[in-house]
Amino acid sequence: MRLPVGILGALALAAFGLGGCGAGPRGRVVAAVEADDIDGALEAYDELREREGGDADLLGRVAARILDREVHAEEDAVRSAALTQLGLAGTAGAPMLRELSQEPGVGPTRLGALVLLARRGDADARLALRSLADRDDPAILAAAVLGMDPELDRALLLEHARAEDVTLRAAAVRQLGAVAAVDEVREALSVIARTDAEAEVRAAAVGALRRAGETVTDVLRERLGDPAPNVRMAAVDALALADPGAARAALLSLLEISVSAEGIEAARLLATDEDEAAASPARSFLRRALASEDAGLRIQAGVALTGLPRDAEAPMDAVREALATESDESVRLAFARALHRREDAAGRRALEALLEGTPMTRVQAAALLGADDHEGARAVLAEVLADADEPSLTRRTAARALARDAMRPDAVRGALRDPDAFVRIFAAGGILAAAAAS
Repeated sequence: MRLPVGILGALALAAFGLGGCGAGPRGRVVAAVEADDIDGALEAYDELREREGGDADLLGRVAARILDREVHAEEDAVRSAALTQLGLAGTAGAPMLRELSQEPGVGPTRLGALVLLARRGDADARLALRSLADRDDPAILAAAVLGMDPELDRALLLEHARAEDVTLRAAAVRQLGAVAAVDEVREALSVIARTDAEAEVRAAAVGALRRAGETVTDVLRERLGDPAPNVRMAAVDALALADPGAARAALLSLLEISVSAEGIEAARLLATDEDEAAASPARSFLRRALASEDAGLRIQAGVALTGLPRDAEAPMDAVREALATESDESVRLAFARALHRREDAAGRRALEALLEGTPMTRVQAAALLGADDHEGARAVLAEVLADADEPSLTRRTAARALARDAMRPDAVRGALRDPDAFVRIFAAGGILAAAAAS
């Protein structure tokens, strides 16, 4: 399959002219890419780099060819990873996604591309998905739901919301959220939120009900006691959007009990409330959560504080104190990230210390510092990527972080030949995303 002539394609055509009808290294890169010769493309790129310096856009075209290969892999996980990286590449990945969405048939590659485009609001992709609404395969139908009009296709969506397939039910329920205020839909979603056997579907129904307003306050308040954590979390967020007045009282009640995941989420939402009577106890709750015996809750508290506006009042003094005595690396990372986002020197020092930690933690710390042009962090990412004995997950994370976060795509180009498909894919995705950002 030829790569689409979009942003990168137009650049490549210009490259032919600059390379003297393809005779120079720039032209040879493009010619090798078109011939699906990755080794030849990288060899020509290395020569170009020595002569003229790196070219993020041209290297991005090589990366695009890698992703073009991998989106057609037989293994579901490989194909899915490549599509995800195309989606993360923004404007640089969009032309390829559109090309893939026009392939014949209803294979998983085309379907995945259509879904990614539809979620971005692409009208043509939505129409293409809607045309698949007569299929019998639940996986295809779950994708087709994204192309359905919640108003015009309401009856069909309500039917799918009662399907046997869990993924199809959840997809239909989410799509119905746009018309949750309609009596028939609101009643159906309320029943699903209470009775569906799968927590995933109940959580989807709770999230969809957020657009129904005050009429579903009781239902959402009731779901704060659902046995499934993800449903309780969805109820916290939905209640805050559906009925802010009632939500304040309900969410404050979650701050009066022991620290929990839904309590932390409630505190995150209330911490910036204009009513200080709600914001103050929320900040106090987050302070308490930083000292929870459960490491997972401490991490969630750190993430919640990271997500608050930088100028919002927050117990950052408590974060610094907790960081000083914290022994769990993952928790230290969460605390350091919260401080670093506010340009607190304690956060940077903690991240630098974590560069000596266990593989994934040091890669995550390096990714955060690498975005600040930290030389030591970039060295850690390069070291991890080059070590074939490191776990695949760690190496692939390092590859993308070095290319995109640290904006060093040239340093990752060797990984485009890596024997690990996921390392190749993440390296290519990072390089393509860097090309779009450069």
